[in-house]
Amino acid sequence: MRKSLLLALSLLGLFDSSYLWWVYASPSRPMVCLGSGCDVVRASPFAYPAGVPMPVFGVAMYATLALLIFAEPLLSASLARWGRYAGAGIAGLGFLFSLYLTGIEAFVLHAWCAWCVVSALAVTLLFVLAVLDVLRPAAFPEPPAWPPRKETWRCASWRRLSARRRSSCLPGRGPHPRRTWLLLRSYESA
Repeated sequence: MRKSLLLALSLLGLFDSSYLWWVYASPSRPMVCLGSGCDVVRASPFAYPAGVPMPVFGVAMYATLALLIFAEPLLSASLARWGRYAGAGIAGLGFLFSLYLTGIEAFVLHAWCAWCVVSALAVTLLFVLAVLDVLRPAAFPEPPAWPPRKETWRCASWRRLSARRRSSCLPGRGPHPRRTWLLLRSYESA
């Protein structure tokens, strides 16, 4: 449940930041916003640090978080642990930067951008859940035991299928040692 929520929040933030980047890249397009705070924030010098639109940083952060969250089950245990630490660190930096930008909106610009508030809430929840995930990682389901409990072996030649004992299916054994045998397994549920 926690992983699904982490992924959903990172995708929400990615959508939010992508939309803002699209609007920032084309100033002639009107921004869909509740109130006029978004236009004030977008026109401020804080919206373009070093000449780069602020949403670019949000897209990079949320995309990295989504990738880390999505890839965690595919990684080994030690890499997954480092991925959780990296995710919590990135979310923590995003939370601190979002706190700084929210302070600028409140005390310097005196305007609130609804998109920025959604992003701030998303990164705050991401940070809290990422810290919880580091402290108490969610358990992944164990892979099924190999081989399954009931196992039936059968042997087949390339030309015809015929049931054989397991030992006669191995190459070099059985009644036809020079034939190439294909070892097939069929499993029954326990």
